[in-house]
Amino acid sequence: MAFINFVRTAAFHFSTKSVCIPTKFTELVNEFETRENVLIQGWICRSQTFGKKSFLKLNDGISCHEIQAVVPRNICKSLFVGSAIRMRGNWLPSKGTEQKMEFLAKECLFVGHPTEIPLVGDCDVMRQFPHIRPKSKSFSAVLRLRSHLTHHIHNFFNSASFFCVDMPLITQNDCEGAGQAFSISSNAKKDFFGTDVNQFLQVSTQLHLEAVANAIPRVYTLGPVFRADNGAGRTHISEFRMLEVECAFVDSVEEMCCLMEDFLDFVVKAINGDKRIEDEFLAYCKAKNSNEENEQSKEDGISNETKPNNVSDYLAGFRRPFPRVPFSEAVKIVGRSEQEWTKSLSKREEFQLIDAFKGPLFVTHFPAAQKPFYMRRCDAKGQNFEATESFDLLVPQVGELAGGGVREWEADKLSERLPPNSNLDWYVELRRRGHPRSAGFGLGIDRLMQALFGITNIRDTIAFPRCYGHLRC
Repeated sequence: MAFINFVRTAAFHFSTKSVCIPTKFTELVNEFETRENVLIQGWICRSQTFGKKSFLKLNDGISCHEIQAVVPRNICKSLFVGSAIRMRGNWLPSKGTEQKMEFLAKECLFVGHPTEIPLVGDCDVMRQFPHIRPKSKSFSAVLRLRSHLTHHIHNFFNSASFFCVDMPLITQNDCEGAGQAFSISSNAKKDFFGTDVNQFLQVSTQLHLEAVANAIPRVYTLGPVFRADNGAGRTHISEFRMLEVECAFVDSVEEMCCLMEDFLDFVVKAINGDKRIEDEFLAYCKAKNSNEENEQSKEDGISNETKPNNVSDYLAGFRRPFPRVPFSEAVKIVGRSEQEWTKSLSKREEFQLIDAFKGPLFVTHFPAAQKPFYMRRCDAKGQNFEATESFDLLVPQVGELAGGGVREWEADKLSERLPPNSNLDWYVELRRRGHPRSAGFGLGIDRLMQALFGITNIRDTIAFPRCYGHLRC
């Protein structure tokens, strides 16, 4: 009751001052009528001075679009490339021939001059300065592309009645059991989480996601995972964003392959219908340094084909349905001897399969020796190895994009396969708590960026890449 009285008698003060919101350049470039008293802000991309006026090309960072601003020198004398600037003025028909409209400044409200020369270089150079790299036209376009893509990913799962769940980054389990987990410690207190408790950064949140799927049947998460992988290839980084999906009441690989196709079909159609993405993709293609193409490893087996001129052409290969190829057939296609059948597919072999099927494909029913303990075992149909209810999705540009399968639902079999000292009794216990059977998959968002937009190196898809031998900022 005292709380209610407080609410009734408390004095709340609200500001009546209106906030001046700058006009976005995406709005101005489509405006062909005169507008007065317009507030804009952004960075100077180019600057030229003729007589008593400076002619600027500005970008506001919200999109790839640039506008021309004419600034009388009596308003602001010194304007340099890289300066941050805020101005008020009028949007008028241009007297020049390069653009229909331009901004005529009446008042310069703020200028942040750079004290360093703008950094310019190819992809290798810019990766050494990740804190400055967002200022490059190609990389800022990539970051905006990534944001738009993430938006469409969430839209798909919302429309398909999935619930997004936040997963922990610290765990006591090495999910994959492959020794690729980063162990962590704290200087604050020894045994911070308790005595003899392993402390790892997540390799995958799948096990925890299964626990949630035991009560909420369709769940997903999109967050960072970490792998102590010393691979230095163009598709490897140590911290990346993983889309992980878990579906209860599912016990077939085919059902998960169909869900994956539905997801990619939705995303591709959403991208094709998003003018913002088309604009950013073209800006990226125009701005990126041609040296980037030289990074493609010849060992990948990727042909150096001419890149399409628009995003629709580039996505044309992502047409469902994708072929389903059992692992036992895949190894025959790549020309392996029978003695080598149980070895993992190499990157070169992945691209051999992609070339053979002229696009994306699912490789299914991998040998048990290649998959984690929690994958459901099945008959290999006459082959000399134990198979699993599993699949990998192989796509152009990156090879393996996603992997998944059916989870082992029998508690006794799961207990027998637990890695030593794994602390996974809780995971087995899920099978004794009304377990509905489940299946799921994990997909790397960074590789998805490579596959959808033709980005050669995975380190050019994320703002601050962490990889073997490289940690800056």
